[in-house]
Amino acid sequence: MNKKILIAIIIFLICFFNPIKISFAQDLQITADKVILMEAETGKILYKKNAYIKSYPASTTKILTAILALENSGKNEIVVPNDDVLNINNGSSRIYLNPGEKMSVEQLLYALMLPSGNDAAIALADHVSESIESFVTLMNYKSKELGANNTHFVNPHGFHDPDHYTTAYDMAIIARYALKNHDFRKIISTYKYVLPPTNKFDQERRWINTNKLINPESKEYYPKSTGIKTGYTSVAKNCLVASASNDNMELIAVILGCEKDMFSQARALFEYGFEHYKKLNIVNKNKIIETVEVYGSESKTVDIATEEDIIDVFPKENSDSIYHVVDIKDDITAPIKKGEILGRVTYHIGNENRTVNLIALNDVEKKNLINIVKPKKELSIPAWVLIILILIYIPLRIYIAIRRKIRKARKIRRF
Repeated sequence: MNKKILIAIIIFLICFFNPIKISFAQDLQITADKVILMEAETGKILYKKNAYIKSYPASTTKILTAILALENSGKNEIVVPNDDVLNINNGSSRIYLNPGEKMSVEQLLYALMLPSGNDAAIALADHVSESIESFVTLMNYKSKELGANNTHFVNPHGFHDPDHYTTAYDMAIIARYALKNHDFRKIISTYKYVLPPTNKFDQERRWINTNKLINPESKEYYPKSTGIKTGYTSVAKNCLVASASNDNMELIAVILGCEKDMFSQARALFEYGFEHYKKLNIVNKNKIIETVEVYGSESKTVDIATEEDIIDVFPKENSDSIYHVVDIKDDITAPIKKGEILGRVTYHIGNENRTVNLIALNDVEKKNLINIVKPKKELSIPAWVLIILILIYIPLRIYIAIRRKIRKARKIRRF
């Protein structure tokens, strides 16, 4: 076989099948039932296992409860719980909140996300929506708005109910949204919180975060961890929605239906992501790619730039081999409006590619009579008056000449 043909076939097989990339995930020892690993900024999925299969979220439900409380109330607002906080299921995690016990929204959020108080969830739901039912309606509306289409909630805390379900993928996109909130981030990254005495409780209460990944006193501590929430019921088993950050990349790991070792499996997922993937800022919005000639314009050229950012995550093995191909319309002609699409540019990274539109950065006017006579330097008012008079005089003289020819022709016909 011709040597050149053999080399071409080998290169094609390497690029097309990408065996290096496939082998990454084979090294992971993940025993949990439903799992996903997602990059937080882009939403790119780096690993998945039964990620779209129905599962029970247990107390990871409280991620959505927390973000809805932050978005629909002030963190310094005072909450006065009613008797609903006493009506929680046996076996629920609780902070022993008393009816009439005054706490701020922020304090209840710590109670919700660290010791995972179901009574805190009920107090927040009543405060935001005046009833549990109304709050649950808000939860389901928000989850659908975010794209969590295989999720349905029936309570704000996650105590087991057959109609209270989600998927690993849905929990990842809910967590991805919640991480955009600064106050949410502060709470979920706190491993210990001390609540001062209240009007109903005369002693401090100390809460330790159930997420051992962020607890420096725990053997499960993972220094790169940034949050988020654990959960458990006998039906849901161990559940974890966790986040971790390294360099410029933050990852979200969701583990549902786990028998044991969910924290070590989360660490393994994070290390897999950080070791094998890299986030690239390929191009910034409004980056000028080319300056091209514009036919029939006064300015002659227009700057063509990218319409949006391209930020994505790629295997590290491919991140150094980037080139781009520009495709711009032929014979660009004025007029052109700012933002008008004039082409596109495609960036090739390994065997993947990303395309973005190319747009005009400014308006380009069509050349006309005013453009032609417009001087390079600013003229005085008398000069402009003279130009205007000339522009009026010339068509007037043409009109008079035409009228004279018409009259002369009529006289000739009479004779």
